[in-house]
Amino acid sequence: MCVSGPTFRTYKITSQIAEIHVGIRDYMLIGDPNTKRDWGHVRDFVRGMWLSLQIEKPDDYVFATGVAHSIKEFVNCGFGAVGRELLYALSQDIAIRANSTDTAV
Repeated sequence: MCVSGPTFRTYKITSQIAEIHVGIRDYMLIGDPNTKRDWGHVRDFVRGMWLSLQIEKPDDYVFATGVAHSIKEFVNCGFGAVGRELLYALSQDIAIRANSTDTAV
């Protein structure tokens, strides 16, 4: 089992969903919900890195699934997993989003 730390976006989102589900908090902050990310599994990326080290001649590689989903999709999926619906009230979190691009892989 892989466990991401508190600085990872997946951890931030899933921990806030869990806190809402058990009544610890009433809302969550997610920044721009339309930002897209490659939500690939770390196991796949690490395997790709390992395979790249097995090649005789070094080269540059990008490891990605090639599929991007929005943060809003991830949040909806998380709330669906705990059987809850949510209401979006948008408030741009500029401090977190200022240095990020719209799509990251």
